[in-house]
Amino acid sequence: MTTRNSLFILVFGALIVSCGEAEQAPAPIATPAQTGFFVSHSQFNTLRMRNVTLIDTVLTEQIEMRGRVTVSPESEFDLSLPFNGQVIEIAVSIGDEVKKGQALLAVRSAEYAILQERHLKARAQVDYLLKESERTQVLNDAEVTANSDRERIESELQGAEAALQSLRAQLEVVGTSNNERLTNRLVIRAPHSGIVTAIAVNQGHFLEAYQPAITLLDPSGMRLELAAFDHQVDALQPGSMVEFQTIGNAKRQTGVMAQIVPKSSLRQQAFRVIVERGKADWSALQPGLAVKAVAKGQQQKVLAFPSSALAGDPGQPSFFAVTSLTGESETAHDTTGYRYRKIRPEYIFVSGEWAGVLPASMDVNTRVLARGVQHISLE
Repeated sequence: MTTRNSLFILVFGALIVSCGEAEQAPAPIATPAQTGFFVSHSQFNTLRMRNVTLIDTVLTEQIEMRGRVTVSPESEFDLSLPFNGQVIEIAVSIGDEVKKGQALLAVRSAEYAILQERHLKARAQVDYLLKESERTQVLNDAEVTANSDRERIESELQGAEAALQSLRAQLEVVGTSNNERLTNRLVIRAPHSGIVTAIAVNQGHFLEAYQPAITLLDPSGMRLELAAFDHQVDALQPGSMVEFQTIGNAKRQTGVMAQIVPKSSLRQQAFRVIVERGKADWSALQPGLAVKAVAKGQQQKVLAFPSSALAGDPGQPSFFAVTSLTGESETAHDTTGYRYRKIRPEYIFVSGEWAGVLPASMDVNTRVLARGVQHISLE
């Protein structure tokens, strides 16, 4: 067999194999084209897709948002001491509710004992100089001593009183007013009622000055921080009620929309919506829990369709308009089907299981894909 004949046989065999593979390859689910995506009738039925016609109706907008339970910065306290010391007692556990003034933790601190000693000495010095001032006043009036002695005593008294006030202020920082006896035991007390959310030390731990030891949360400062997109913000009103539930929990709770925080940069995709508890009981909530919330907006006349038709980024939702095709060959197995064209209108109205667009932006007879969006939602 010549080299030329061998080459002809190899090429012919390759063509036969490639044709066989082409006949066995499954039809594509969606074929992108300049005018949209084509889905044949057989694909449409196999994937259980569904088309619906827009309905001209009136809906109450429901703005859906997601976020987390947080606390305001002024409602969470990291408690520490201005002295080094060794932890000798922990009187609470994480999750405990405590009252204002309740003992939380005790340390043994030599620095605290030294401060008390200096405070007692300063107070004794002030008492002595007060008596000396009174004595020199009497002697000065009797012309027994000179004015210079009295002025010196007064000057020393002013300095001693200033030192005493400074030491007293340092003692007040740690919440104590021990004036009678020296002790190296120092107690951290709750500055207000709240819940213990973290304990950063153990028994016997050496606690450095200003190192956070216990975190205390004031539950009244608990709030929700939700994300709202551009197309939702116009319908949100501070002071309106917000209904929400934690992820995985069917119980619904309420709050009051307090603030809509503007975007701080072009990179930020969503607005921050702050929701406070108002008169509601949020005692079962914990910071960090994920929540989904709904705020009611205004009623509006729209062209409605199932919200399951929405696709894409929540910040820029879209849907697919349907065109029926007859006699157009897109696959080798089916020549009829549907052409889907992605539409991203300026305004999407969402109300629970329904979504809608303004009548001026669409035709009332338009059909859209309501089920099976995931099969053609290609960019």
